[in-house]
Amino acid sequence: MSKSNLYYYLGILIETLGCIILYIAYFMSFSYYWLFLLMIFAGIFFITKSDKKTSTKAITILAIPIIVVLLLIF
Repeated sequence: MSKSNLYYYLGILIETLGCIILYIAYFMSFSYYWLFLLMIFAGIFFITKSDKKTSTKAITILAIPIIVVLLLIF
């Protein structure tokens, strides 16, 4: 696995975990939202650092929060 793919998949993992925890913390009235926002921004940073095409990066960054919310609602 190349370094670029590692950045991409690590970014997906970190952004997904940040979105899930932020969504759960919102409903549990947890007050440290900024920690989870930092996780999401770190995931976005890793995704943008990878060597994937720009369209793939943009779709990934936009699709992850939508998929997480849809999976947690249903």
